[in-house]
Order: sequence, then structure tokens, then C-alpha cells
Amino acid sequence: MIEIVELELENFKSFHKKTKIPFKSGFNVIVGLNGTGKSNIISAIKFVLIPNEFDSNVRYITYSEKYTKVSAKIKTKENKIKKITKFSDGVNFKYYIDDKEVTLSEYKSTIALFQVSGTRLIDSIDFLNMDNSIEKEILKASKLNQFIVVSLKNLKSIDETIEVLKDEDKYSKIKVVENKI
Repeated sequence: MIEIVELELENFKSFHKKTKIPFKSGFNVIVGLNGTGKSNIISAIKFVLIPNEFDSNVRYITYSEKYTKVSAKIKTKENKIKKITKFSDGVNFKYYIDDKEVTLSEYKSTIALFQVSGTRLIDSIDFLNMDNSIEKEILKASKLNQFIVVSLKNLKSIDETIEVLKDEDKYSKIKVVENKI
């Protein structure tokens, strides 16, 4: 399975400070109050994995900053870790693989396989209205694919939750919570 091992955000939307977010194989849940930045994590994954999605506007750069950079460490089928990075100053874009600048074409060919068989992103799912059988089906599917899900509550069947909070300056930060079942 190809999957995201870690995401690093710098000046991306509500994430002002450099923020590292670890992901596990299988089922990952991002929780937090409305407006804390849960969906921004999904946007950051799309920013780095879908090269042209955000290229026409600069709303992804944190207010008052001049650039954004998003890196994802991805594990390949061969269990090798590759670091892919997309940088933007709002006008120009630069692409990196393992910290070496590459062309957009090289970047796209590196992430093409990941896009086909990689992580499944689910944004804004309200698990409060989900019955246990649906949750079990998603958990069963997560043994074959990595899932990163935005939810309004912690799920009891997962080992770890990524909680998004606001810091004293009102920027987003994350906290990894171990669930004791």
C-alpha cells in the first residue's frame, strides 16, 4: 500500500508555524471544533498531491506571509520513503523530490502512482449520524487503503486521533491523542 507517513505545513492557510502531522497506516481521524483547521489538512494534502488544483489563487498562503510550503513523506510499495514538496510564493511554484528541485513533469510522474492507489481522503463526515455497521465497513476498507477522515467526534475503534486546536495567536496546531480503549 502507498501511504502518507507525515505531512509538514508551513504558512498554509491557518497553519502559520511549521507543523508536522504524523499518519499511521489504515484509519486516521482528524477532529476539532469548527474553524480549527481540520479541512485545511485535507486541502494541504491535495495541494501537494494534485499539482494544478490550487495554482490559480493565493488563498492557501497564511495571511501576512509571503509563501507556503507543504511536504509529504510517502511510503512506496517497496517501503521506501520519498519526500515530495510543493512551494509557492503566490505566483511561482517549485517542486521538490527528496529536497532536490525537479520539473513539474518529474513531480507529476512521481506522484502518479500514489494518486491511483494511495490515501483516501474524506472531508466533513459527521460520524455522529453514522451507525456502527458503516464505521466497521470503513475500518475494514482501511486495512487495504489508508484513510484520512475529518470527523466531528473521536471514534472508539481507532488507536490514535489527530486533534486540531487553536494556539494563543489563533493559528491552528495539532495534538496527537492516544485513545485508551
